[in-house]
Amino acid sequence: FGFLYSQERELRGHLGTLNKFCEDVIRERRDDPDIENKGDILSLFIQADKDISEDRLRDVVMSFFIAGRDTTACTISFALLILTQNPVMQERLFQELHSKFDGRDDNSYTTKVVDKDNLPYLHGVVFESLRMFPPVPVDVKTCAQDDVLPNGQQIYAGDRVTFEPYVMGRQNWDDGDIPKPERWLTAKPTQYEFPVFQAGPRICLGQDFAVFEAKCVLSTLVQRYQFSLSGQVPEIPYSPGITMTVNGGLNLIVKKR
Repeated sequence: FGFLYSQERELRGHLGTLNKFCEDVIRERRDDPDIENKGDILSLFIQADKDISEDRLRDVVMSFFIAGRDTTACTISFALLILTQNPVMQERLFQELHSKFDGRDDNSYTTKVVDKDNLPYLHGVVFESLRMFPPVPVDVKTCAQDDVLPNGQQIYAGDRVTFEPYVMGRQNWDDGDIPKPERWLTAKPTQYEFPVFQAGPRICLGQDFAVFEAKCVLSTLVQRYQFSLSGQVPEIPYSPGITMTVNGGLNLIVKKR
């Protein structure tokens, strides 16, 4: 990055802050005398390769810090937006959770507890959020070598190919602009029909964890609180960017159940 524009200077400063954060996390973990007994992702990388470079570890920390934080937060935010705009859905989700957990608030979540077979409506709400408001709405790939797309389109090495999970999530589904969590009781799209987590050899490694995390958080929130909107949602409810966020923020009225 250069220094010609103020935005470039500002970006360099932000990158420096992120790099400093990653360096501090790595140093703290390397200096931990009990590191061999740690099970977090950073410790596992260090345990697996004692000579792993600082740059490689920084990339690991940065990936989990950025990819694993904003995207899941966006999914939960839009799920709550959908539920507040559709109170019947929110109540149906609460009833499903209440019946499964019998009003207990000390839930010990496992992947089996929150899977599709056990909590199908929760599964549907999370995946409708992902379909309608994918955390990464636009993605770009660079062609490594000359190729031909299935429709006969010739592409060449170095060409950039853009695909838009946001558009695909609307156009390729019946009533794509209407949230219907129950559609996921039978829907089984392929990775390429539903590329929210990308597809093929570069599919998101954190896909299962991200879905699990979103289900756990949403389950806890809906069991404890009732949500309604505070004010009007803009006609365009999202703000585009590297990650899709709620336009103007999500202002909610929260009532304890």
